[in-house]
Amino acid sequence: MKTRKIQARLKDLLNANRRAQIKQEGAIKELLAKLKKKERHLRDKLSNCKDDEDSKKLKVKIAVCHAQREKGLTILKENKNQSKAPEKLKTSADRAVPSEEQSSKA
Repeated sequence: MKTRKIQARLKDLLNANRRAQIKQEGAIKELLAKLKKKERHLRDKLSNCKDDEDSKKLKVKIAVCHAQREKGLTILKENKNQSKAPEKLKTSADRAVPSEEQSSKA
């Protein structure tokens, strides 16, 4: 198999992975927005709560929502870093190919 065919197949594969990743990012962002809204709602309830037992329950729910949001943000950051990695490989591979000027100097 020629190099161009291999590169084309790799590019198609990376594009398919990237499309799936973008779709996943959209779903995660939507869920993060809902979690943020829920966390705010729970914080408002907590500020109006007078019962100690209820306030403890609300604090636990707030902590869970916050932890889930942090996990989601971490996943988004990892996806963003992974999507940048193939671009870096591409640019470093382009640099690794010697130009005609460099090969004539050697």
